[in-house]
Amino acid sequence: MSRLLDGDRTAKAEAQRIDAAVVGRQDETGTEIHTIVVSDEDVCLHDDLTPIARLADYFDLRVVFSMRRQDLWLESWYFQNIKWQWNEELAHLTFSQFMARIHQFHWIHYNDTIRKLAAAFGQDALQLMVFEGAQMPNGPVAAFAEAAGIGSFGGLAHEARHINYSFSPQMTEFMRHLPLEALSDPARDAIMLACEHVDDKTLRNDGRKSALIMPLDMRRAVLDRYAAGNRAVAAEYFGRQQLFLEPLPEPDAPLADFSLPQDPEVLLERLVGPLLKRLHDSGNLGPRHPKRGK
Repeated sequence: MSRLLDGDRTAKAEAQRIDAAVVGRQDETGTEIHTIVVSDEDVCLHDDLTPIARLADYFDLRVVFSMRRQDLWLESWYFQNIKWQWNEELAHLTFSQFMARIHQFHWIHYNDTIRKLAAAFGQDALQLMVFEGAQMPNGPVAAFAEAAGIGSFGGLAHEARHINYSFSPQMTEFMRHLPLEALSDPARDAIMLACEHVDDKTLRNDGRKSALIMPLDMRRAVLDRYAAGNRAVAAEYFGRQQLFLEPLPEPDAPLADFSLPQDPEVLLERLVGPLLKRLHDSGNLGPRHPKRGK
């Protein structure tokens, strides 16, 4: 997707590459491959989607666009920017600083984004999803498969593994101060995996921490910002008044605690020490030396 959008590859060349890779091929079950899924969150950052839309000259395109309630999306996007640190401008911000840039995330004005998608791909190509549990009764994988025209996944044999791990608020705050974007990809991946281990074994030892960040008044203000556009999408595409149906969190719902230990010794013992040990045990600090004698 990036190569198409950046102009490094044409739709024709990409279509030829895909055809050569899959036409007439079968998957591991012996079923002939009939559908290809191409996905990239960064598509939403681009204004000109023509390079992707040209794929319609070679394929029957469906555009699956999933909408998450904006307050929850913003909280998740904050965690993910610190975790992956692909954007240096966002990777080290406090949540207040991050929210001051809310205007940059133009794609969560869903009504405007859908109009842009319709203009590029055609109204008939759009398949819209609402990312809420009640609106995805068989889970997000099954809902996506149905929208993409792959078929019904209502009877998944195995529960999907949770791969997109989100760090706890404390580990997020710890990582916010790490210059991961300045490291090589292998070094960054090694530190991320070590942080995930420490987060799971140390910081989550008393149960999963709340990922809610916004107090209720801020949450309502955020949703007011997008209310008109959400109502327009709900009316035009879903035939109802409200796009999102799940209730807001209760006023006393616990919020994320980003505070780190103020005592340096506690910080070193609780986070830094276990992180270094995990990096060592995983072999990412160089070759191990044999244990020295007493």
